[in-house]
Amino acid sequence: MAKALEAPEDGVESGLLPEAFSGLDRQGWSVLDLGPATSATVAFYASSRCRVGFADSLNRLADMAREWPMDPTLARDELREALPIHPERPWRLVLLWDLLDYMPGAMLERFIERLRPGLAAGACLHGFVTTGPQTVPARPPAYEILARDRLCRWVGPGTGRQAPHRYSPWHLQRYMPGVVQESSRQRRDARQEHLLRLDG
Repeated sequence: MAKALEAPEDGVESGLLPEAFSGLDRQGWSVLDLGPATSATVAFYASSRCRVGFADSLNRLADMAREWPMDPTLARDELREALPIHPERPWRLVLLWDLLDYMPGAMLERFIERLRPGLAAGACLHGFVTTGPQTVPARPPAYEILARDRLCRWVGPGTGRQAPHRYSPWHLQRYMPGVVQESSRQRRDARQEHLLRLDG
């Protein structure tokens, strides 16, 4: 778990994760979690038959977003290191958590471009987007998975930062070509939950 975290938001409910986790018990199914490997999340996956990868790259990608636009070569190398891609063993689900709140559109295009070769046909991406306040936490919150529909969200200390965009479903499809909206739900906490799918 990341250091210096404030008290968590316990019992954050997810309406779309059960759908995203539909293949969790299938042999060979795979999940790429961009967050850290917390003890609760590892325990959650222990009872499944899927392959799980933890990139723990949320802060690194958010730091990249602060420096955007970047030199194209540097951006390519940074994304390569932040996103574990193995085309011979493609991911079926990618958990973005709150990362979409931090990336400007041009970076989101490079992000999905890097990720695409490592995704299986029809792979899903799950994440949240703020639709309320103009600011987001200084660092991307860390999530623990307690159950298929319940999460624990840890928000670190520090002054909030300006969200580059309030991405609508239309914006997400614009900046992530080849990705379509599978499901979307507006939450009572002024955030929208998205389940996206790789077209084809």
